[in-house]
Amino acid sequence: MTSTRPSRPPLHRPFTLGVLLENATDPLPGTGCRLWAGCVDSNGYGTVKLKGRTVRVPRLVMLMSYGYSADEYNSVPARLQTRHQCGDERCIEPTHLLVGMAKQNAADAKRHRAERAAANEGPTRRRRRTDTSARGRRGTASTPERQVRP
Repeated sequence: MTSTRPSRPPLHRPFTLGVLLENATDPLPGTGCRLWAGCVDSNGYGTVKLKGRTVRVPRLVMLMSYGYSADEYNSVPARLQTRHQCGDERCIEPTHLLVGMAKQNAADAKRHRAERAAANEGPTRRRRRTDTSARGRRGTASTPERQVRP
């Protein structure tokens, strides 16, 4: 089976803004978003390993666009969050990323949900995963098969 996604060169360290942007799509027509093409976490944010820790790429790109280096990632207070103007978690376009506080980020998320609902482009909020087969629960290995409600 062949993949339709073009192969990308491996990420080189040290991370630079250019290297991170190379691992994203070309700007999408209409939105200008550059979507991360590498690994993503369970919330949809791009991730890379930095000094043995998994870090979110949008935050790393935002900090680098403000003049910080990748090594300074942990020195920036966690209360400073990355705000996506476009509302797409995978977007790493520096012009779409702003620094902000949790209250501002929550207001942005609410606005993006309302915009998606008005445009009827999908769910207005994240859905919880209902399929537990991949996650497993404590004790399920030794218990008989259970009936899972759909």
